[in-house]
Formats: sequence, structure tokens, C-alpha cells
Amino acid sequence: MLSIKQPIPGRFFILRLNDWTVPYDGGSCDDLLEDEYGGNRFLIPVACTISTDDAVRVLSHFVSCRELWPGVPWQSWSDLPLPTDYPHEG
Repeated sequence: MLSIKQPIPGRFFILRLNDWTVPYDGGSCDDLLEDEYGGNRFLIPVACTISTDDAVRVLSHFVSCRELWPGVPWQSWSDLPLPTDYPHEG
């Protein structure tokens, strides 16, 4: 299952829910966008957003092949270089 957010115009955040895999361009995760997830505040690294065109490709590929489109790099959320002050639950 995929979760899709558009935190800013023209940029999408896609999360594969079963393993928390996200697009990641390899850049810094210091630049964050504030959004909500499940009614709670959620900070999305800009480095984990993709263009509208890439989002369409990701979704089309996922629907037809049931796998992540290899045209963007993917990373486990737990392996992202999040800032040390990134809010963690628990």
C-alpha cells in the first residue's frame, strides 16, 4: 500500500506503508516541510519529495506491477539522515 501526500504544489511525498520506504534523492534532510499524517503533525524532508511527473510514474508502475518504480531512488525511513532534533514519537 502507498500513502501519497502533496505537501507543496508540484512536489509529492510517497510512502510505502508496509516497510516505510520513501523516495530519497541522497541530499540533506535538514530542509523540512510541515504536513499532517493521520491527524498528527508530520515533518517531511524535501529530499524525500518528487516531481508530479515522477509521482505519476511511481503510481502507474505500482498499479500495474505492484512494485516501486526504479526511476527514483528509494530509502527506508529508518535509514534517512534525519536531523538530530527531528521529533520522534515514543
